[in-house]
Formats: sequence, C-alpha cells, structure tokens
Amino acid sequence: MWFFTAYVIWGLSERRGSISIPMISYFIFEELWEHGIVINDSEKELEHEINYLSSIGAIEIEGQYIRVKEDRMRELLRAIGNIRVEEYLRKIDRVIAEA
Repeated sequence: MWFFTAYVIWGLSERRGSISIPMISYFIFEELWEHGIVINDSEKELEHEINYLSSIGAIEIEGQYIRVKEDRMRELLRAIGNIRVEEYLRKIDRVIAEA
C-alpha cells in the first residue's frame, strides 16, 4: 500500500537525510521482511508506488535518489494517521463477501 511506502520513505529520509531507491528497496525487502513486515511483494510494485508518490507531489525522483517534499508528505501522513486499519480490513472483507 502506497501509504506504508510513503511512511517508510519519510522515516528513512528523516533518519538518514539522503535516500536512494536501492536503499528503500533493501530496507523494505530485507530489513522489514526479516521482521515479518511485508508492505510490497515485488520490486515492480514498489516502483509503481514510488512513481505514484512522485505523481501526487510527495517526492521528487532525481535519478536513483529521492527528495521528500516535506510539506506535501506531512499532509499525506496526517491523512494516513486518520486511517483506521481495522476499518480498512472490514471494508475489504465486505467486498470479498460480495464477490
């Protein structure tokens, strides 16, 4: 989900400053997976989410590097903070039940 990817990008940029796409990929597919946290299941999905975040103005891609647009990212993260994961899962469950 793009909002988890956004959260990771924000957190890494806050902690490390300059971040790259390979750094994000390593963190998601090695570090998080090692802890049983799977937010992307393929490099292609991650690439799609990074491009989406760029298209909505949260980040700027400069070659292999990502620059976080702080004001826009803060705005998105505040909105994400209002998402209730349980509610989201219930909505998914309803759609599955209707399928």
